[in-house]
Amino acid sequence: AGECILANRTLEIEGEAIVLSANAPGVVVSGGQMRRVFQVSDGGSLALHNLTVAYGGANSTEDGGCVLVENASSLALLGASVQHCQATARGGAVALSGGSSLTILDGSSIGYSKAADGGGVHVASGASVTAGSNSSFAHNSATGNGGGVYLEFGATLAMAASEAHHNHAEGHGGLVYASMSAGTPTPVALPTVTVHPTAVPTFAPTSGPSLVPTANLNFTAPRPSSLPTATMAPSATPTTVPTATPVPTATPTEALGPAAITMTDCVATGNTAFGGAVFWIEAALLTINGGMYEHNAAAYHGGVAYVEGRGGGINVNGTTMRANTAGVYGGGIHAVGGVIARIHATVLYKNVATWPGRGGVTPDGHSICMKGDAAARARLVITATEISWHQTVAFYGAVYMEHCDCDFIDSIYSFNGGWTAGFAVFSRSTLNAIRSTFKGNGGMHHGNRDFKFDEPDHPESYPLSGLTGFGGAIGCDGCQLTMDDCVVDGNSMWYHAAVWLKDDSPDVNKGWAKFGNTLFK
Repeated sequence: AGECILANRTLEIEGEAIVLSANAPGVVVSGGQMRRVFQVSDGGSLALHNLTVAYGGANSTEDGGCVLVENASSLALLGASVQHCQATARGGAVALSGGSSLTILDGSSIGYSKAADGGGVHVASGASVTAGSNSSFAHNSATGNGGGVYLEFGATLAMAASEAHHNHAEGHGGLVYASMSAGTPTPVALPTVTVHPTAVPTFAPTSGPSLVPTANLNFTAPRPSSLPTATMAPSATPTTVPTATPVPTATPTEALGPAAITMTDCVATGNTAFGGAVFWIEAALLTINGGMYEHNAAAYHGGVAYVEGRGGGINVNGTTMRANTAGVYGGGIHAVGGVIARIHATVLYKNVATWPGRGGVTPDGHSICMKGDAAARARLVITATEISWHQTVAFYGAVYMEHCDCDFIDSIYSFNGGWTAGFAVFSRSTLNAIRSTFKGNGGMHHGNRDFKFDEPDHPESYPLSGLTGFGGAIGCDGCQLTMDDCVVDGNSMWYHAAVWLKDDSPDVNKGWAKFGNTLFK
């Protein structure tokens, strides 16, 4: 047991540099669920070492349940934690105003906190959050957006060697919500959809004396339980990714939005949201280097990330994304609008879009779903990457594209299945495959039933009796396909076991395919 200190008022730090440290962990500074604990302003700084700040509660119109940092001030957590806090407005644990910063190091944590937006932290325009050294965001929740962190226009987040697990947003961004478009996002009406449930944080001690602020009071109380450590051992080992040096035929040069989020060697698991279980990004750049993203779930789209808007972009390098789910689009990544995505030396494995099997990396795909439009085409570059073991009971396999230009280089697409099991290239998209392997992809047995599109532009029904579908390796409708130095091996489907080509479009830009030194077997 440690010491619990009840704050009978908000402790204000104005323009000063204050360090609060305990000789050993276990000291709790509590707001008694009635008030904010710390307020740092006017360029002041507060560093907390070996302390837990807990049970803060901001008033109904205020931000920052436990700590408010404003006016170019700073907060540093060094082996400290902020937990079990709540704000009716923004920033359940911490709220940062413009020019302020939060640094989280040495195993510090922000957890079990909630707010309308930014259940853990709300970051206003111009403010920043840096987390590293085994720090964590866990079990935070938002009734709106940003279960862990909410970033306004011009705010930034950088995390390294840290964990994020079991954060939840009823709206978008289970871990992070970032809207980099100027102005206020248009509210979105959310249909009722069941998300994989997570435990609702409790905001009262489960044992020990009640925290009633009758006076300045010292007493012993149990130390808050430590956050669980996620175990990330995969259940199966994906095929070795080829080591060939990627040589893209074209490098995207389109302008991207501001670099809002950088994740390096992080682990994210069990995060949930309506859209973007881990990340929801608008008109900004998300960079993911290394790490594991596993068992995250979105009720609608983006089991790991949802990226939207011209200028939006995502870079993924040396990362594993496995067993993530979305209710409709993009079990791994769902991108909409003129988004640029670059994926290198990454494993995408067993991600699932449950209705109607719309993929992981691209729009409608189990792993990737890329959906541009005529005015703003999407761009996808995949190099030295493996996309494997994505299965669905209907429709598209692991990757789906509309109005998207894709380079697929030195990569493997294997053991993916669905009605159109292959790399689905639709709506004036292009696929340029170089030195890549498409192996063991195929259809599935659906039984004797019909599937009907539940979309106004697809009123028709399709009979799905037995092993059925189109394009075991690649399905290409009205698009342009180029394959050079590729291997297409052991794929199966009711129609067109290897490649399905179709073009019913009336416009001049007809679809076509070119094959150079490619082996079909």
